[in-house]
Amino acid sequence: MSFVGTNKFSSPRCIEFCLIIIALTAFFLINLITSAQFPVPWQDEVMFTDPAANFYFGAGFTSSAWICGAHSMTKFWACNSPLYPFLLKNWMQLFGFSIASVRSLNYLLITIVSLLVWLTVVRLDLIRTVQLRITCLIIVLSGYGVSLIYRSGRYDCLALFLLAATIFFYTVPLGWLRYSLIVFIGILFPLAGLQLLIYSCILSGLLIYFFKKKFIKEIISLGIGLSLGVAFLFVLYASNGVLQDFLTSVRGLSSSPLLHKVVERPLPERLPKDPSILMTIIAAISILIYQIKIGTFSLKSLLSFTFISSLVIPGVMFCLGQFPTYYSWMIYIPLSVAICSTIESIRLNTNRLIHFVVVVSLIFSCLIGLPLQLASAVYYWEDRDSSVVDSLISRNVNSEDWVYASYNAYFSIKKRTLNVFIPFQNPPLEYRKKISVLIIEPELEDFVTDIVGGVWKATDDMITPKKGDLVKAKFAILLQRTNHLRVYRKIID
Repeated sequence: MSFVGTNKFSSPRCIEFCLIIIALTAFFLINLITSAQFPVPWQDEVMFTDPAANFYFGAGFTSSAWICGAHSMTKFWACNSPLYPFLLKNWMQLFGFSIASVRSLNYLLITIVSLLVWLTVVRLDLIRTVQLRITCLIIVLSGYGVSLIYRSGRYDCLALFLLAATIFFYTVPLGWLRYSLIVFIGILFPLAGLQLLIYSCILSGLLIYFFKKKFIKEIISLGIGLSLGVAFLFVLYASNGVLQDFLTSVRGLSSSPLLHKVVERPLPERLPKDPSILMTIIAAISILIYQIKIGTFSLKSLLSFTFISSLVIPGVMFCLGQFPTYYSWMIYIPLSVAICSTIESIRLNTNRLIHFVVVVSLIFSCLIGLPLQLASAVYYWEDRDSSVVDSLISRNVNSEDWVYASYNAYFSIKKRTLNVFIPFQNPPLEYRKKISVLIIEPELEDFVTDIVGGVWKATDDMITPKKGDLVKAKFAILLQRTNHLRVYRKIID
């Protein structure tokens, strides 16, 4: 096993490292400054934040925003893997509870991931030129799906961090230390996200199929870690009396059988809405065609492997449950690294058409991601002003209220009362009877009142957006969502 470049950290490499640190610091600050402006808080973000928030506010590891199994908001939360909410709770103890503090954890994680990617490509000598290494990081950080997960409060960046750390540990020269580190990090996989467990199993199978025994010791080490992690997860939930709740939630997350999905929704609606993936796949196909043309194509090359993986992984995960936009990093990042690594080894500019297609595709994959999201943040700055939502909540909610609210009101409400329910959750009757305030989009009035029951009166206290859509596309729902809220009071149970 070769670890080319492991001990080579020359003066130019140190300068490159310092430049990357400066760029990543600026990147972190830009995201922090615009954190509340894109996206507005949305369903998954609220659901993963709520257990951590309750824990932080002294209500234990519980949730009213994500209730599963026995439908009790006082039971130990077991609707998904627990590591991210536990980590987020401790992060809140340092930086408080706000949109910026919750999202800044992911800004830190993706910054560390970027450094791990850079260190890995240097130590494995995957990308030899400074320009392409920096280009690779820009492509990775700018993709639409990747930038969406680190600009939101979901748990995907923690999963990405663990995977990046595992690949980096592969570069450790001492065998016993390398295997021990991989076992340890593997234990955390199931605790960080079940999708990471499935992803690593599929990827391990592909590695064995393509490269036989080359990575077998690392894969066995990871398998040991995964087994220990699953066992720990089951013991954790069983010891808190909520294992059945967890299993019920897992079955729900895996959704319906494949045939039912095909009948229920057309294929385009079930694919990840990440245009950056499409652009990188176009670039990869173009390079592979060029390699075939000049006779340098190899089925066992890094690009061939990542391209085939980009087809197999979504297909298998989709059959098992789902492959939404926030999983797109699983194929986008490896494919981006492989493209930059391959470009370096071929003279692509000798074919103007292929060169043009690859360059334009990669540029577009970047522009459609983080730059467009930042443009959305600036364009809707006033319409997404969280202080306006804070003012609305302070006028209408007190600590005794039970509130059913849209996601974008969650952070403001949670500071005043822990009893918050969100759309598309169906609270038990005993909780629905206690709900006294609705703070929702006016267009959800009929839907929500049917769920919670009772007779409600719309007040004149509301927030109305001023600007129209920045872009109109199916992938751009979060790009154009703003704060549109109205307060409703119960008049009859």
